[in-house]
This record gives sequence, C-alpha cells and structure tokens, in this order.
Amino acid sequence: MSKKKLDWFKLDCQCDDKIDLIEAEFGLKGFAVVIKLYQKIYGGEGYFCQWNDDIALLFAKRNGVSEGAVREIVSRCAQRGIFHQGMLDNFGILTSHGIQKRYYDCTERRKSSIIRPEYALIQQEEREADSRKKVPGKAEISLNTVEKQPAVTMDSLIKDYGRHVIDPYRRKIADWEFKTGKQVADPAAQIQSWLDADGVQKDNFDMDKYAFAINNF
Repeated sequence: MSKKKLDWFKLDCQCDDKIDLIEAEFGLKGFAVVIKLYQKIYGGEGYFCQWNDDIALLFAKRNGVSEGAVREIVSRCAQRGIFHQGMLDNFGILTSHGIQKRYYDCTERRKSSIIRPEYALIQQEEREADSRKKVPGKAEISLNTVEKQPAVTMDSLIKDYGRHVIDPYRRKIADWEFKTGKQVADPAAQIQSWLDADGVQKDNFDMDKYAFAINNF
C-alpha cells in the first residue's frame, strides 16, 4: 500500500494575511487550531481530512479547546480561504489549493502521489510547470522522456488488461461524472493510475484476483 501521509510539512516564518487575520480574531488559540488541523491533514491522508460533527468534537477534546471555538475557527478559515469552502460544503473535507500544492511538492519523488479527482484543486499542467521551475535542466529531460512514451489510451488499456478488467473502472468514472456534473480530464490516465495503485498486472486476466480491489475502490 502506497504511503499517503507526510512526515513533515513546511511552515513559513512569515504567515500570510489569512492566518494573521484568524490570529487577530481568535488570538493564539486560532493560530494553534489551524496548525493542529494542518498536522491532522498532512499526517493523515496527506492533502485532506474528513470533517463532521463527531470529528470536530473529538478534535476539540484532544486539543483542549471548546467545540464551539473549533467550529467557529474552521468556519472562518473556510470563509477566508484557508480551507476551500466548496470542498467543505460538498464533500465534508478540509483541503485547499495551497495544501494540495505543498503535498505534491513534498511527494514529487514518490512513485504514487495521487489526489482523488473529485477533490483535486490543482491541475496536472500546474504541477508540471512547478517541476520545471524547480529543476530546470532535469525537468526538461524528464518531460521529454515522458513525451516520447506512447500515450495511454482506452484501447491500449483494454488490449493490455482486458475489457473485463477495464470496464469496472470506466463505470466508476462515469458514476462520479454523473453525480458531480464534472468530467475527468484524462480517463485513460486516471484508470492507469488506479491499476498501478491496485497492483493489477498486464496480461493477467484472472478477474477473481482483482475483483475485490476494483469493487472496493
């Protein structure tokens, strides 16, 4: 199973105005709650954490803060853009563009650091641009190498894995697109990433071996 959490995360010495405003409104308690939430996010799923009434209650108890204060601070953080309001309202998670960008920055050397498409706030093009800025020489070479490789297509996936393996993944994408009204930018690439994460091997069409991984994704 691929590692999700981070062992550490970057914290700027000079906080931006959003966090300064939280501290101005709630004092050091507000700042501390934000940092504790960052620890919960980066130390858990890596780029988000679930958030509901029960989680808020336990978070408050474990950190010695009243539940009401935690709820108010989180609400204000979402209003100020520290956490993404839409993701909180629609999916019940705490995340943000900045959190996801820092997650990718810290996991760029990992073989697998995939953000669920329905939670993604940072696009592949932005990740590649950031990578080229960080390591100019190596990034161009790496990118050119990728471009020379055959592009993943639905036909090539079916040829390599078999239709009976690929179709359940296609249905999962279709179900998500129907529920959210959004579209996955590159379905074939997304399915390939799932296949890699599930450990599905090419040229092995034993469906019973992979049924559990596919049906429980």
